[in-house]
Amino acid sequence: MMSYRSAVFCLGGGSLTLIGWLAASGLSLWAAIATVVLALLIFVGLTRVVAESGVATAVSPLIAASTLVSATGSEVLGPTGLVGLAYAHVWSTDIRTFVMASCIHSLKLSEHMDRNIRPLFWVLLLAIVISLIGSISTILYLAYEYGGINLNGWFFGGGTRAPFNFIADKLQTPAGPSLEGWVNSILGGGFMTILMAARHRLLWWPRHPIGYPISMVWLMDQLWFSIFLAWLFKLVIIKYGGPAFYTRARPFFLGLIAGQFVTAAIWLVIDSFTGMTDNVVFWI
Repeated sequence: MMSYRSAVFCLGGGSLTLIGWLAASGLSLWAAIATVVLALLIFVGLTRVVAESGVATAVSPLIAASTLVSATGSEVLGPTGLVGLAYAHVWSTDIRTFVMASCIHSLKLSEHMDRNIRPLFWVLLLAIVISLIGSISTILYLAYEYGGINLNGWFFGGGTRAPFNFIADKLQTPAGPSLEGWVNSILGGGFMTILMAARHRLLWWPRHPIGYPISMVWLMDQLWFSIFLAWLFKLVIIKYGGPAFYTRARPFFLGLIAGQFVTAAIWLVIDSFTGMTDNVVFWI
């Protein structure tokens, strides 16, 4: 991977670019810095959730732009700043899977490689570039060929209007800082601190703190049963088979993950031959 010095330079350069972009879009310099800091904190938090829990995807209960509006009030940001925040939703909101989580998984996998893992960075960079080119080209082609609104009602409809509806509401009814939001954030942060301290200091503590921040997001309505089954399988295997049997059973769990994607691919092939549409295999 890259050196620590290069990583720091890239982080600084990327952050300055985002801050400059936000400032050019209408935000005050302090608001641009606050937005980037909030977004980075959310990204790091989501990455830790994915790394420690193993969930395939996670959604943050916080949005950087909305949190800033709630904390400072819409009046202090002004109309230009609010409109600038709306455009920040495209990279900081409704995140399901993102590069930081994928990279931390790759670092874990690299533990089984030789000591020289520098080439892994270039492989990851190549994968990112190919993914960007392939996904953007595919979306543009499908959207112009069939009409974006016919593809997905959220990504081409409700999701694109949501940030501007939010900003329009704040422009029509300006408000100051949300006392309720501050109180809830302080209480939530305090409770999360207690849970993390209990996990690290109390050997008998049975609950993982990650369940608290992600339990109430809408995505858990679709994932909770899969998480429950994985926990149940693991519990039974370790209890009655021991660690050795658990190690041998790993291909079973990998097969469950691969099976979902294989099933999706098979139905895409069937649809291409039969002309069927609107068959959503899974969507998260």
